[in-house]
Amino acid sequence: MVSNSQLKTSFYTFDSVHPVTQKSCSYSSKCNIGEGACNVDSDCEPAYNLKCYPRTNGNPVIGLDFPEDFPDDSNVCVLTW
Repeated sequence: MVSNSQLKTSFYTFDSVHPVTQKSCSYSSKCNIGEGACNVDSDCEPAYNLKCYPRTNGNPVIGLDFPEDFPDDSNVCVLTW
């Protein structure tokens, strides 16, 4: 899992934010940026150096737009250093 300080801020310099989408991430069905729910880093697409970011209590993630129905404790794949 990745910490907040490891998020790659250069990704978030675009004018828009990524909408978050919910799907089942797994080793055989990798998630991309802003997709969740992941459980471990290997659930995220390695080609982009994505990691699984742990969320609790609906904490926001810079550059991602979470829909209201996205579970507050659902992890999401993010770009890291």
